[in-house]
Amino acid sequence: GLFPADVVERAQAYHKATGGNGVGAYTDSIGLQLVREQVAQFIQNRDGFPANVAHIALTTGASEGVKRCISAIIAGDSDGIMIPRPQYPLYSAALTMVGGNAVYYDLDEEAGWKTSWEELERAYAAAVAEGTQVRALAMINPGNPVGAVLDEADVGLLVSFAASKRLVILADEVYQTNVYAEGRSFHSCKKVVRKLQKNLLPFPPETTGELIAEAQLVSFHSTSKGLIGECGQRGGYMEFVGFSSNTLAQFNKVAATSLSSNTIGQIFVGLMVKGPEVGSESRALFEQENEAIMSALKRRAIKATAALNKMEGVTCQPIEGAMYAFPNIKLPKKMLAKIDLDPTCSSADELWCISLMEETGIVGVPGSGFGQKEGSFHARLTILPPDDMFDKMLEKMAAFQTKFYQKW
Repeated sequence: GLFPADVVERAQAYHKATGGNGVGAYTDSIGLQLVREQVAQFIQNRDGFPANVAHIALTTGASEGVKRCISAIIAGDSDGIMIPRPQYPLYSAALTMVGGNAVYYDLDEEAGWKTSWEELERAYAAAVAEGTQVRALAMINPGNPVGAVLDEADVGLLVSFAASKRLVILADEVYQTNVYAEGRSFHSCKKVVRKLQKNLLPFPPETTGELIAEAQLVSFHSTSKGLIGECGQRGGYMEFVGFSSNTLAQFNKVAATSLSSNTIGQIFVGLMVKGPEVGSESRALFEQENEAIMSALKRRAIKATAALNKMEGVTCQPIEGAMYAFPNIKLPKKMLAKIDLDPTCSSADELWCISLMEETGIVGVPGSGFGQKEGSFHARLTILPPDDMFDKMLEKMAAFQTKFYQKW
């Protein structure tokens, strides 16, 4: 036939899961049962702990799930959520939309974009002193925009701190497949919560973990990243951990206001979490494509880290995961002095990015859009272009930097 037998079988299973109505029909508000079962199995295989299908909801991309949770958590203008800085702007924007407060905890660039209990405590205490009721803590692992991958102890620190303050944990794990650094692995928040609850992982010295049994977590994943990168299909899921059946029922009601997430996106979630079976007709091609895509991303991550650190005025922490470099750019004092007098430019790294784009065609996102330590400047660059284009991009950027410093 035109398609391998296992592909036809998989398509028929999804068609049956829609009640025979196909992808043009609505589904259950929280998504197709078959896909949610596949997600639950994926989570169990990943973490070694069971997942409850009833606690999994399919969403129109991870972003919808994040916004839905933030809307539920923020009850008034005195409520706030701790978010990392630098951060993916979805969080600050969603908080602004619902009238909540962003409580920033800083990531330490010199420490590989990690944070500390001391920094978390500082951010929390400062917010409370200003009258903010802190409700939740968001974490992004692997990091966007910073490209860092948290080790198990790093995740344990964030989980333990959140539990000690009775904060809901919002775990953005959409880049979990994208880990490139040797010796690094993805450690899900769910797995770390369960290990802490079963005393299989030590608590940070700052806490005894007496509240860990009550930990509440929502984790998010998406079809937009990882291996398939089907961002336009808008597939995602969220898993609830530690919530009552009454709370889950309220989230299901909220989901029902949108009727259901898009059906094709749901099926893409199923394809993301469950590849071709070992021994099936499609498995060899799947493994071949997986190896080609992931090895190319790893190759470019290593190449970009090395090249950026050789450029004049640029330093960059190792790109351990995700899809980005977030180099630190030391801008000339004469340029900064001119920026201060120019009301049309909102930030110095924005001007740097505009100059880079105009002279080379390379598009970067200013670090000021993600938040950064005062007095520092960054840009987010992607490692997605194919190798030949990517090599030329790095060469152009190096030449631009040399010329840029000569100009200023």
